[in-house]
Amino acid sequence: MKAILFRLVMVCYVICFSVIAATPVQSALGKVQTLYGIWGSSASDIFAVGTTIMHYDGTSWSTMTYPGVGTLEAVWGSSGSDVFAVGYGGAIIHYDGTSWSTMTSGTTENLNGVWGSSGNDVFAVGENDTVVHYNGSSWSTMTAGSFGDLFDVWGISSADVYASGEKGTLMYYDGSKWTGSFTPSPDYYGVWFEAGSDVYVAGDSGFLASYNGSTWNFLMSSPTTETLWDIWGSSGTDVFAVGNSGTIIHYNGSSWSSMTSGIPDDIHGVWGSSANNVYAVSGSDAILVYNGSTWSNMISSSTTTTTTVPATGGNTAPTAMAEVDPPEGPVTIEFTFVADQSTDAEDPLEQLTFRWDFDTDGNWDTEYDSDPIARHRFDIPGEYTATLEVKDTGGLT
Repeated sequence: MKAILFRLVMVCYVICFSVIAATPVQSALGKVQTLYGIWGSSASDIFAVGTTIMHYDGTSWSTMTYPGVGTLEAVWGSSGSDVFAVGYGGAIIHYDGTSWSTMTSGTTENLNGVWGSSGNDVFAVGENDTVVHYNGSSWSTMTAGSFGDLFDVWGISSADVYASGEKGTLMYYDGSKWTGSFTPSPDYYGVWFEAGSDVYVAGDSGFLASYNGSTWNFLMSSPTTETLWDIWGSSGTDVFAVGNSGTIIHYNGSSWSSMTSGIPDDIHGVWGSSANNVYAVSGSDAILVYNGSTWSNMISSSTTTTTTVPATGGNTAPTAMAEVDPPEGPVTIEFTFVADQSTDAEDPLEQLTFRWDFDTDGNWDTEYDSDPIARHRFDIPGEYTATLEVKDTGGLT
């Protein structure tokens, strides 16, 4: 979830992050990013969004510059020059083929999904029953009932749209109004269908369901118990669902089966241009591609290496691990530095002590302390590197 470069140098953990102006413009910083949504107009025009926006031109991925609106959850477009991305705090931004710009959504609720039948008929859904609609000139709020948070939206026309949500919520739009249903089921995080196919839903604990136009099947056999975050298919007999711990499963029209993703990270989004060209996005800069037979990672993430220092009597130095929250923010906020994932072969976490150099200027900003959490403010915008040192009871760092 955090745009942090993890680089372990001997026994110190080094974090890179940014302190930015109050109205930032986000761009490529070369850090590990988390991606939540993906969509493309073709195999050579693909957008991935999350804590950054990345674009694929058919040859390579590059990071795009866009208004600083926070984390983005989903992306969809009517073409490569008419793309919408939605996210935290009601954020909606639009790409016109040249640059991204902000739009007024009319809500401050987090938006989780976006889909449209055209550039002047776009739906975005989010927390607390939020549905907003774009008619080509402005966004307006739609009445959608009182069912809770909505996570995804998909349709095949302006009068045939489904939205999925928490605790078994399914919403349907017929072109004039939204109607909803609630089943005592897990959260439904992803929904997908196409003309002539069943409607497919994926959610908590490997939950899968389908609708054939008259009856829902809530008892589809799932090969996983991991939470499934998104679902997409090239047809009703070629459907992919992705989720936690590198989970990818596939439906061939009769049964679901597990696929090998090759990564341990949670996979958040999936989309494809064809059955033999499918993409999935996750944390740690992982963007996977499926060629019809195997999945491979298009982007190698930053790696973490550990150096262990032996000592007399068998004691070994602790392994320092750290993260910063948020990874990027204005000078007005306080950054939280967390080292509670640090470990030592001989001592428990409670017996370790920690000190921080928040700007890596060679001077420690804190004394050794048993609290693995520290906080710091920065007065000057810029990109900073923080260093953590962990010491065990034997005095090793």
